[in-house]
Amino acid sequence: MTAWIALGWAATAGPFIGFSATLAWMRLRTRRGADTDTLLDSLGFSLERYKPMERLLSPEDFSYLTQMPGYRAEMGRQWKRDRRRLFRLYLNELAVDFNTLHSQARAILAETGTESGELVAKLAGQKFAFWRVLAAIDLRLTLDALGVGSVDPRPLLQLVEAMRLELDHVGHSPAQSAI
Repeated sequence: MTAWIALGWAATAGPFIGFSATLAWMRLRTRRGADTDTLLDSLGFSLERYKPMERLLSPEDFSYLTQMPGYRAEMGRQWKRDRRRLFRLYLNELAVDFNTLHSQARAILAETGTESGELVAKLAGQKFAFWRVLAAIDLRLTLDALGVGSVDPRPLLQLVEAMRLELDHVGHSPAQSAI
């Protein structure tokens, strides 16, 4: 139940945080047509920050723990619970970063003033795919707590990377350069 409340909170607060970050960025920006690389750097975005997610719930690590002298089952349960909690913290941060990138891409499209229905549809599709995969991972985390299945964060990380690349592409389009 707590997981669903947390997911609902993240789904509600995530867009608000992304919108707030966009407004703050627009206020702080001193010149039009800011370079996207500078923008991404100023946002502090790096996919490398999320690489530990790929190993955080690794069964190899748990297997190693069980081989240690003095291991007790309650230690393993606590270890798994802590790892899932950390994984969820990463998921929340990833959702915030995705929303920020998505907001930036929309803001850049709005600034260009060009009709780019294809890019708008692509951005909407990426957002839908991100939230669908995020919900699936949340379900898998719940099942993992019951001892069923495993969690693979790579599809989610790939979606965020696609959003970053789209932001880079939109930010370096000819229409953006003309601003």
